[in-house]
Amino acid sequence: MDALKRKMEIAAVAFFCTVTALIAVCSCATTAAANLARQTAAEPVTEYVTLTYTEAQPEDEQEPELLYDVPMSDELQRYVREQAERQGVPFEIAIAVIERESSYQPDAVSDTGDFGLMQINVCNHRWLYEELGITDVMDPEQNIEAGLYILGRAFQKYDDPDKALMAYNMGDSGMKAAWSKGQHSSKYSRAVIETAQALKRKEH
Repeated sequence: MDALKRKMEIAAVAFFCTVTALIAVCSCATTAAANLARQTAAEPVTEYVTLTYTEAQPEDEQEPELLYDVPMSDELQRYVREQAERQGVPFEIAIAVIERESSYQPDAVSDTGDFGLMQINVCNHRWLYEELGITDVMDPEQNIEAGLYILGRAFQKYDDPDKALMAYNMGDSGMKAAWSKGQHSSKYSRAVIETAQALKRKEH
């Protein structure tokens, strides 16, 4: 009986020690966790950000606007260039034709019934109205539109500037008659081309 009692006392002591040890371990763990939490809260968090620098690119250099030093407003020259590009006519040729035809005078009228900057002949007025809606050949913009439309068709039809210019000046039949006689240029076509070349040289 004494031996049994002794064993129970030993077991109780062992149990008590085990429980005490577990409490101590848990207490240490709790204390460590609390310390870690306090340390983490106290220390600022450092974040690293990668910065990418892009070198500023220079703005694209724009080519200067091409306008000639002729007695025609910049606005009207821009319109000539727009219509010339649309009809496939070199800008300098278009300006040279205007110089040759009317010396840049929008109200020019010839004795043979030619009107405006590009000297649109009266024989063309009806079909230009029907095809382009041209109502006033003395209006500078309508005159330029009509003249470059006619000149553009000549450039599309003939692969030679002299031919195209002769056709504009004397009509298809007049140009063909001249070419059939071996006349492959005219005073008119040469003058226009020379003026155009002079304008091109001034660009540089």
